[in-house]
Amino acid sequence: MGVESRCNKDVRYARLHRLLSAAQEEAKALGLKNVLHLSNMALMQTVVDWEGLALEKDADAKLNAAMREKARLSKEHGRATITVVRHDA
Repeated sequence: MGVESRCNKDVRYARLHRLLSAAQEEAKALGLKNVLHLSNMALMQTVVDWEGLALEKDADAKLNAAMREKARLSKEHGRATITVVRHDA
């Protein structure tokens, strides 16, 4: 994979990571436990795909290190904000 396409891929994954992180923070603030759980799973899957990890082969330590590194990288490229509007009946 060329440098330019790798860079574009990283930018797209970083943006997705920021959006999912913002959704996670908003879910936590609103006490939406199911959404929080789903956003955690989505963040983990994003990192697995971004890094090309195979969960059945790679150690938990490698996944944890990748999760921290990708969180750091995505924060370097800006911060996403998500506003959740609740319409209670």
